[in-house]
Amino acid sequence: MSLMQNRDTLKRATIYPFACIQNQGFTLTFANNYKVVVMFGPKNLCGNFDTTKSETYPLSKSIYGSDDAQVYIYYGDTEITDQIANEYNINLTSMKSSSVASLFCAIASR
Repeated sequence: MSLMQNRDTLKRATIYPFACIQNQGFTLTFANNYKVVVMFGPKNLCGNFDTTKSETYPLSKSIYGSDDAQVYIYYGDTEITDQIANEYNINLTSMKSSSVASLFCAIASR
């Protein structure tokens, strides 16, 4: 799956308040219409990045996890990942869980 197809899948997943994406990530939609997508599959920029594994590899596992994740952010239907990264001066790739939790709090309070 190409990066553009991946982003289209992410955008479609954000229509739900909670969604799981192919056993390699999830979305969370806040009451203020911000949506955070946390991805940790083999094609995401995180510790699981592995060009030798297919994007469907996580589906073969009952539990698939990571020490870090790549994060995308939407406001409504518009991806604003780069804008938020610049605003908060953070790198949204290879984020540790504590950083993702802090980002959730910041986004929820906007």
